[in-house]
Amino acid sequence: MDFDTDNGSLVLRYLEHFFLVVGFDAERLEPLPSVSIIETQGENVVVNQYASDQVSLTTDAVGDYVYSGTLKHSRNETEIDISLVLNSAVIEGGSSALTVSGTDATVIGDLGTATYVQLRDMINNHPEVTRLILQESSGSVNDAINVHTGRLVRNANLTTHVPADGDINSGAVDLFAAGVQRTVEEGGKLGVHAWCCKDGVAADQLPRNDTAHGTQLTYFREMLPTTGVDFYFFTLEAAPFDGIHVMTQEERVRYKLVSE
Repeated sequence: MDFDTDNGSLVLRYLEHFFLVVGFDAERLEPLPSVSIIETQGENVVVNQYASDQVSLTTDAVGDYVYSGTLKHSRNETEIDISLVLNSAVIEGGSSALTVSGTDATVIGDLGTATYVQLRDMINNHPEVTRLILQESSGSVNDAINVHTGRLVRNANLTTHVPADGDINSGAVDLFAAGVQRTVEEGGKLGVHAWCCKDGVAADQLPRNDTAHGTQLTYFREMLPTTGVDFYFFTLEAAPFDGIHVMTQEERVRYKLVSE
């Protein structure tokens, strides 16, 4: 899945050449009743597009978003009927707050779609910021979004930092790994554990070649090229999903999670 909030939409890649685009209010962190299905060929060549901004949008009993209606082809007026369900976790906001002071930006709270939007806006509006301070976070509410947030940090060449009284865990450690330079003051805590679950099976119980590891492995290969794979599997084995392991300084150095 690819994730973006540019131009008021979520862009979800669901096959190699197909994209689902749904309207998204980045201020309210909620979907809008518009849907497009785009087929591409080669590099960004659109060969077919069906769209409507008047589909029905409701929620089901578990809070997922249900779209139904008719989409029209952008050129020949051909119509197709759609019915799809968007898991609410895809756009779950989290509870993060971001503040800017000089060349530092500080994040506190659980990470989610809100964090992605906050960091994107901060990068666009505060080019003077060079360091992202992660103060306190129990983790992310959706790892699929969190990896894209990490890529924002890396592409903006931000340093990440945990202060002496900092305490970050789970997905917040993943975000910390995105810094081009990564520092932790003495006393700062970084906690890791396995994630849960695929079909009721926790990540540490899945075979290493299970496709469920793919998104995280790709991310850590990008962020920690020489140690990312080993670090990812270390986190799974360090503590179960309902526990936490606070990394030692030796472990941070071993996996190059902190910069030399």
